[in-house]
Amino acid sequence: MTKNKFKYFIILIVTLPAVIIGAIAMSMHNIPSIYIVLNIIYLLTGWLISCYVISKNAKTRKNRLYGVFIIILILVLYALTFMDSGLEGIHRWISPGPISLYISSIFAPILIIELWKLLENENDLLVGVITVIVAILLVLQPDASQLTAFAIPMILILFSKIKNRIFSCFIISILIFLVITSWIFLDSLSAVIYVEEIVGLVMDMGLIWSILGILSLILLPMPFLLFPTIKEKTLSIAQEKILSRCLGLYFAIIMITTFFGNFPVPLMGYGISPIIGYLIAMTWLIKTHEGK
Repeated sequence: MTKNKFKYFIILIVTLPAVIIGAIAMSMHNIPSIYIVLNIIYLLTGWLISCYVISKNAKTRKNRLYGVFIIILILVLYALTFMDSGLEGIHRWISPGPISLYISSIFAPILIIELWKLLENENDLLVGVITVIVAILLVLQPDASQLTAFAIPMILILFSKIKNRIFSCFIISILIFLVITSWIFLDSLSAVIYVEEIVGLVMDMGLIWSILGILSLILLPMPFLLFPTIKEKTLSIAQEKILSRCLGLYFAIIMITTFFGNFPVPLMGYGISPIIGYLIAMTWLIKTHEGK
């Protein structure tokens, strides 16, 4: 019983340090308190929703058409970012009202999960085409951080799951080319101090805070890397671990790329989208562990 109750707090244990340290840094640098309050509200609201989803005993849907529908819907949302006014020629968001949703930050983890499921049903060609389409859209947005974080896990997945080496290497070559292109033509979007430069604010607070801040960010991908799911007895342990670890790699790359460009720092910096994306992935991880 204690173990069952503890699972509801795993998400808070992993996410709260980064959010709290970010909030302290914002407060000490006189950032408007609304951003601090909103970030905490986003996290707590998302946590309550995650707890509700985790508590449901319904089995994960495995209908292939359902997964394809989800992927098509996400592709439409990616495409709709180009209908948004954007910012300085950058189109990464959809703005339904006062809130701007960073689409890839929310849906890239879901894409990785759903594409993996399609590969389990040997839909190699479909997955290859969708992966390239997503990569091209991210180049056009442009978004080198999200493209790199999406492409590298997908390269590992494609290489491990597709038996046709010629086809997998062809798709992988396209992905590598697009990633390199995205960094050559890196966008010049100005940084927002409490979003992209939040790590700098934390480091300005001193050595101890700097160490705690970096550790809080390192903590975020750890559940996926250290506790990968093994829920399908029909698959080898090595194969089933790949998806969880690829999600961990996605979040690790997102954080690393913030040091090489003006990209949002997940959870520590202000923003609802990285919080939603991370909570979705963590909810999936906990739910799949329950199915073991």
